[in-house]
Amino acid sequence: MRVFSALIVAFVLAGCSPQAAAPDAPVFPESGEQSVDVAVNENLPQWLLIARQAGGGSIFWDRTSLVRNAEGQASVWARVEYAENQVRSSQEGSTIQAVTYRISEVHYRFACADSTFVILEQRFVDGDGTIAGSVAVENDAPTAALPGTLGGLLAPIACNAR
Repeated sequence: MRVFSALIVAFVLAGCSPQAAAPDAPVFPESGEQSVDVAVNENLPQWLLIARQAGGGSIFWDRTSLVRNAEGQASVWARVEYAENQVRSSQEGSTIQAVTYRISEVHYRFACADSTFVILEQRFVDGDGTIAGSVAVENDAPTAALPGTLGGLLAPIACNAR
């Protein structure tokens, strides 16, 4: 299941490009600088834009969900808002269930020292904002947070945001 989720995330990000900052948007650092100032500020939205997809979707991270621990791990939620409805099929026994959704929310836990992650949970939200489905992902082996992937976009934010 974890591999399936990782493939979905990789497929989604294939058409992504970093978002140019709007005048009021937070400015994210270039690759040389590795910290983002997200100090508690009532003027910032909960979900901050980090990239746009070529097909019209957007990728966000939840600044209120960022949690770090003494072991050098950071967890954070990401949100992918698709331009078109998506369908996720799952099979349990002989029953096949399809979920239609417009938003995918993924809970990541990063090991900051080696820039790897595991996906803890994925939620599927329909166009009305109702959670249409949820998958708790088993903690398999960590995945490298590679450049150009959602994990690669989130790792510097999760591990270095102030």
